[in-house]
Amino acid sequence: AHLTTDGKLAALDLDSEGSIASWCSIVLLFMCGLTTMSVRRLRVAARCSLIESRLWLAVCLLWFTMSLDEGASLHEAFKEMIARITGTRILGDGSIYWAVPYFLLLSASGLFVLRAARGCPAAIASLFGAGISYAIAVIAQLELFLGNHPAIETWIEESCEMLGGLFILMTLGLYARWLVVQLEHARDAESAGARERGSRGEGTVPCAAARNEPKRPHWALTGKALDRERFS
Repeated sequence: AHLTTDGKLAALDLDSEGSIASWCSIVLLFMCGLTTMSVRRLRVAARCSLIESRLWLAVCLLWFTMSLDEGASLHEAFKEMIARITGTRILGDGSIYWAVPYFLLLSASGLFVLRAARGCPAAIASLFGAGISYAIAVIAQLELFLGNHPAIETWIEESCEMLGGLFILMTLGLYARWLVVQLEHARDAESAGARERGSRGEGTVPCAAARNEPKRPHWALTGKALDRERFS
């Protein structure tokens, strides 16, 4: 530390935007966006509604935006802009200006994923873990506890942010695996049903000989009856 200008090693400083911890959060959120795209494709393959497809796309864009924000600190610029416009920071350093919109967006996305993945208990448990982690991170960011220990608050905030991103990635991955299993079961059931119908001869039009009916002369047949008689 004595070889640095400010006594800190930026790569290991959790409060630095260019640290290894920040890079981990960027990668985790970007992977969440990619996994959400895969989930959307699986849901489209399962013939989901157009509205659900668009909602999955919106969730995907949210993760990509959060990944960009983590690397470019867009929320800090937004915070300073709103604080300058309103003339007040309301609480602490004004982080409430970006924390509240993020909370609302993440809550809406979480409820949507919760409803979609309700059939996968492991994904639901992981999603609740993500919610708890992000809630603790927001509380630490707003300095609502341990106000006299900023280093500990920073450690809790950044750790919970990375843990929340990991839980979200686990949620989406577990749900994607569950969707693949469901699609395979549906395909196997459809194939078994088709083989059963084929073995019983269902879905085919018997010819005149199989129906023990005398063939009529072609001049007495017209339209579909003539076509059926030609191929029988």
